Amino acid sequence: MTSRKPSLKNIASVEPDEQTFHLMFEVHSAIMLLIEPLTGVILDANQAAVNFYGYPKSKLCRMSIQEINTLPAEQVALERQKALSEERDYFVFPHKLASGEERIVEVQSSPITLQEKDILFSIIHDITERERKRETIRVEDEYLLKQMVGFTEELLKTGTEQASYQKILENLLYISKAKYGILTLFNKNTGKFTTLAVAGLNDKIIKLSKILGFEPVGKEWNEYSIQNEKLKDKVVARFSSLSELSKRVLPETISRPIEKLLNMGEVAVTKVIVNDQMIGDFTLIMPAGKRFENDTLVNIYSRQLDMFMTRIIAGEALSESETMLKKVQGIARLGSWEIDLTTKTMIASDEAHRIYGVAQGSMTMAFVQSIPLPEFRPILDAALSALIKKGKSYDVEFKIQRISDGELRDIHSAAEYNAASQTIIGSVQDITDRKRSEESIHQRVLELETINRISLVMRSASKQNEMLAIVLNEALDI
Repeated sequence: MTSRKPSLKNIASVEPDEQTFHLMFEVHSAIMLLIEPLTGVILDANQAAVNFYGYPKSKLCRMSIQEINTLPAEQVALERQKALSEERDYFVFPHKLASGEERIVEVQSSPITLQEKDILFSIIHDITERERKRETIRVEDEYLLKQMVGFTEELLKTGTEQASYQKILENLLYISKAKYGILTLFNKNTGKFTTLAVAGLNDKIIKLSKILGFEPVGKEWNEYSIQNEKLKDKVVARFSSLSELSKRVLPETISRPIEKLLNMGEVAVTKVIVNDQMIGDFTLIMPAGKRFENDTLVNIYSRQLDMFMTRIIAGEALSESETMLKKVQGIARLGSWEIDLTTKTMIASDEAHRIYGVAQGSMTMAFVQSIPLPEFRPILDAALSALIKKGKSYDVEFKIQRISDGELRDIHSAAEYNAASQTIIGSVQDITDRKRSEESIHQRVLELETINRISLVMRSASKQNEMLAIVLNEALDI
């Protein structure tokens, strides 16, 4: 006989009697079958098996296992061979009852020796309800995954200026099945973590929170180390309660009543990371008695949020830079402009519009070329042509008659040409005050030079009438 698991006769140090085995087999509450390994015929079934399958024992013990197992015959035979050769001893099968109902069963099947014959001894557990629950969870997770994909697509289509922290938090609350949610981010202006959104709270709860001295949205946290400690090497950190989470920042006289009133349970905190740095977190509070289980989905959505938060922060930084640039341009009276030669379109800064005295959005390439005084237009056209065709420097001064008030203004403009994109980027600066100052200084220098020259000549005159003639000559020259 080939090597197999120990037979029933040598499992114990003292050989049990086969009658003892059959007695145990018959009265045991677990479903048990003895199966002929080559044909699959059921040789014996205990009472638990008779009750489960619903066939009379006399009929069940003449049936083939193939009549119960709904898988193809070839597959059933192959699995039976694996059990016989001890390649596998654990299987999950669909079994059909006498009523026609199909149940999912877990089968542990191993070869034993009875009456000097090899037989498959199978212990069967009905796992239908467990599998149905698992399938329900799987279907629900798939649905949540689809919802999460939809939320992510919505985020990607949303401009950063339309970003709603509240909407993001509500999406995460839905995915995680949490009852309440809090979004807290680091505010670089104050140097503190600040709560930006709260989800799941109704108006009455918000009012009660205020009475208790706790303002949900806008709350600034001076101490935030407990989250950082637990989140240090994790994506998601778990806390048994709100009190544990907030024990360093909220007295229990506030946290405990809130927990009871809102029926709060386990708390999960997940990081918000931008450029590998934690800038805040999402706090998800489960209903009392419910555990946080959707780690994977929450982690995936949080990663999508990381990318979106990067866009938001970059947008905020860009907005700050643009505001600063506008201020600087206003102080320096320096505007900027860009012309796309392929489309003949022009983009100009607020200060460029102010310098030319035109309304926002009304600047075009042709319009701007018409503003300089006529005597300057040939010079400007030649300079622009030399820039585009020969790459020569474009650095010009000219006069315009400002559209808004008709005042003459002195303008300085410089530009560069990008041949690859066929765009011209340049600056425009109102230098009227500087030019007037220069002219005033130049005039004063001329006056001083004249006085000095007259003084030198007069030193050579010996008579008063000679002095008068010298002054008159110099005045005529001037």
